[in-house]
Amino acid sequence: MIHHPLKMAGYLVLLCLIAGLPVPAALGLDTDSKFFAKFGYNFAFNDSARPCVWFQGPPGTGAWLPTGGACTGGWAEAYSQTYLRRPLQTGARWLRLDFDLNLNGINGKHAKDEPLKLANRQIFVELGQVFDDETLIWIGKRSYRWEGLWVIGMPLASQDGVGLGFYNARVFDVMNLGLAVFRTVPWQIGPAQHTLDLRLEDIALFSGRLKSILALTSTSKNDARTGKADYEPLEGRRLAMIYDIWMQESETRLALAWGQGLYGASDSQSYASGSWIDESGAWRAADTLDAAINFELRRFLRRSQTWRLGAQYRFYPQGSRWSVNAGIGLQHLDFGGLRYRRDTSIYNRPDMTAFAMSVQPVYRWQTRWEIEAQLGHIEVQHGLAKYHRLPDGRIQNSIDPVDRKLTHIRLAVNYLPLGRWQVKLSPYIGYSLWNKKTSLDVQSDANRRGGHYAGLQSSVEF
Repeated sequence: MIHHPLKMAGYLVLLCLIAGLPVPAALGLDTDSKFFAKFGYNFAFNDSARPCVWFQGPPGTGAWLPTGGACTGGWAEAYSQTYLRRPLQTGARWLRLDFDLNLNGINGKHAKDEPLKLANRQIFVELGQVFDDETLIWIGKRSYRWEGLWVIGMPLASQDGVGLGFYNARVFDVMNLGLAVFRTVPWQIGPAQHTLDLRLEDIALFSGRLKSILALTSTSKNDARTGKADYEPLEGRRLAMIYDIWMQESETRLALAWGQGLYGASDSQSYASGSWIDESGAWRAADTLDAAINFELRRFLRRSQTWRLGAQYRFYPQGSRWSVNAGIGLQHLDFGGLRYRRDTSIYNRPDMTAFAMSVQPVYRWQTRWEIEAQLGHIEVQHGLAKYHRLPDGRIQNSIDPVDRKLTHIRLAVNYLPLGRWQVKLSPYIGYSLWNKKTSLDVQSDANRRGGHYAGLQSSVEF
C-alpha cells in the first residue's frame, strides 16, 4: 500500500509529466475544489446495542439494511475533490486529487467503548482528456466504483485497495471499457492479494443499458512481510451482469452476480457476511488458510459458489411530493460439499439461502422538510451458527445451521436548510425485531425479540 508521502508525491509528479503539464501549475495553479462531509451519532437501546452492526443484517445474507439499528456512538467522514488543473475547455487535459478521511470504529459505526480511528480510506489521482475522449486514468488507493442494490445494501461488484487503471474508454462506439489492477494485503498481514477488474459498460440493449463486470483474484503463498511460504494460494472469480433502465419518472436496475473460490462461500464466523463476495471485495478478513491445511478444506473452498439475483426501483413522479425506493434480493450459497461434525457424526453443510427486501417512501411537505420511512426485512435459511469452522481449519462441535429473521422499521425527518440535498440534517428513530437465533450476544436476554434505536445524521457539500 502507498503509505509514505514521498511515494504519493512521486506518483503525482509522474502523472503530471504524462499529462504534459508543468509541475508547478499542477501543484498550485488553476485549481478548483469540492468538499463533502458527513457525521452522525447513533443511540441503541436494549439488545439492539449489543450485537452492534449485526442488526443491520444477519451474517451470511450479503445484504445490509441502510441506517438500521447499530452501535451506540458517533462517526464522521470527509471527502474532497481538488482539481490540480481544471477541465476548462474540450480537449484540455485535467488532473484531480481525491482524498477521503474516515473517523469511526467498525463498519462505519463507532462501537461503544471502542476507540475512534482515523483512516485515509481513499487517496488517488485521476487524469482526463489524455486521448481526446472521455477516458479516465487513475492511480492510488480507492474504493473502486461500487456497484450494487443500494436500497437493500447488496453489493454486486467492488474493489477496495491500492491499484491503477482506466475506464470510460469508448470501444467501436458500442461500449465503454474499464480495466484496473489491485494489490492488497488485508489488514496489513498475511499473503498479498492481486485482482484484475474488467468492465464492459454502457452497452445499448432495448430501452436500457447493460454492463458486465469480471473480477479475477489470486493470493500468494508467501507472507507479504516475512516472505515465508506460510499460506495456501487461492483463486477466485466473479461475474456480475447489471441492466439499468431510465425513464422520465423512474429508474430500474436488474442484476445477477456469480462468484466462486475467493468469491464463493465460507462457513466461518471470521467472515462477517458469510460469503466472501461482500461489500469489500474478495477476502478482506485477517484470517487465511495455512499451508498445512487439509486438502479437503481447500477443495471445498475452491468449489464453493455464491449467486445473487436482485432488482431495485425508484419512482419520482413529476409535480408530486411523493417518491419511493424499493429493492428486493435473493442470495444462494453453495459451500462446495463442505462437511461438518456434530458429536460423533459427520453432516453435509446444506446450502444457505437469504432473502432481503426494503421499501423507502419519502414525502416532502415543504421546500425544506421531508419525512422518510423504511420497512426492511431479511430472512436466512440455514444461516451461520454461533460456532463455526476455526481459522486453522478445525471444526467446532456446535456448527448446526440456523434460520434467522430480522425486520427494521425506521422513520426519519430530513431538514434541508437550503431546500436542496447538498445540506441535510436527519434525526431518526427505529425499531428492530428478530427471532431468537439472530442475536449473537450470549449475554442477551433470551426472551427479548426487539430493540429501539435512534440517531442523528447530517451531510454537507460545498
